[in-house]
Amino acid sequence: MFTYISMEIYIKVSQEEAMNNKEKIGTTELTFLVMSICLALFPAFGTATVINYGKNTAIISVIIGSIIGLIPLFMILYITKFTTDKNILEVNDEKFKMFGKFINILYFIGIVFIGFCISWQVINFTISHLLTRTSYYVVGIILFSVMSYAIVKGNEVILRSNLILTMLGSVLFIFIVIFLIPKIKIDNFLPIINVKKASVISTSLIVPTFMVYPLISILCIKKDEVNDKSKYNKSIIKGYTLTVIIIITFIIFIIGIYGSNMASLFTFPEYYIFKKIRAFEFISRIENIAAALIYISFFGNMASLMNFAKTCVKKALNLKNVRVINLATYILSILVPILSIIFFKKYQHLQILKYYPIISSILLIALIINFILLFIAKKKNNLYP
Repeated sequence: MFTYISMEIYIKVSQEEAMNNKEKIGTTELTFLVMSICLALFPAFGTATVINYGKNTAIISVIIGSIIGLIPLFMILYITKFTTDKNILEVNDEKFKMFGKFINILYFIGIVFIGFCISWQVINFTISHLLTRTSYYVVGIILFSVMSYAIVKGNEVILRSNLILTMLGSVLFIFIVIFLIPKIKIDNFLPIINVKKASVISTSLIVPTFMVYPLISILCIKKDEVNDKSKYNKSIIKGYTLTVIIIITFIIFIIGIYGSNMASLFTFPEYYIFKKIRAFEFISRIENIAAALIYISFFGNMASLMNFAKTCVKKALNLKNVRVINLATYILSILVPILSIIFFKKYQHLQILKYYPIISSILLIALIINFILLFIAKKKNNLYP
């Protein structure tokens, strides 16, 4: 009898352990998610902005900007010390009460605004280059309906789906490098000395708003959800570093092929460099691969942002019923593209770029306040990582 009970307990424990291991997120998946989050805004806004303002010094601006971006990045990494078994929204709500709710509201506003920007640019790209006769609303609802399924299923499905898509994107990226290197003209990078230092500095300060601020959404993933918690921060840093390399590579190709003056006229510069590829004398229209890369980065970023927004709504409304949470997710996923179309359709691309860094700075304000509060709380021994 005792042996039977022991065996039964052992089987149950083994099953629970198997389930827990199955639900764990791999560090590679986390790295690729970070890449998607950091990359998504560059095809939409970042590349056009950096080239438009930085001209031939765009590469220098990205390098300086990525170094400046390490400041908010390390704030994020510091905050992850406190998100072992709770996400940042739960930590703020539990430890800082009303002030914590205020920080969470700032996070929500900033994340949703970035979500609006990305969704509008992906919809605009689709209508402008692929489905020219299709309604904006139809494209938006279809794109977000597919993505909302992953959000409902949670972090595991988001990261695993993103891993597959990003690996495909990496293959396409290598393909680009191989076929575009002969197209680069060194003369297009000259002259550098004519560009004002002020433009380099101002452009560098914009770069983190595209690369790092959206990464705050990663704070919704608890360390306990990752199979190797010791590599959690390393995975984030690795993803950020790879993102910087990819962005610099794209800008080198864009300026090297078209020159900064012509490239600054493009809304989606990455798309146009594919038009220069002619593989094996018979493969053309390869620029459609650019669409695949844009959609790949879009999926990981928007899924992460919307998952963060869903968690905010769930926390604010104290939702516990799974069906109600799923319904709220689908409603949110439909509202974001519709509202983004309503808000942005009347504006030109550069008009949106003008206000983006200012409004997205809401996230930086929330991050700084959160960082200071957690730092003080730790010093007072009120909160232990």
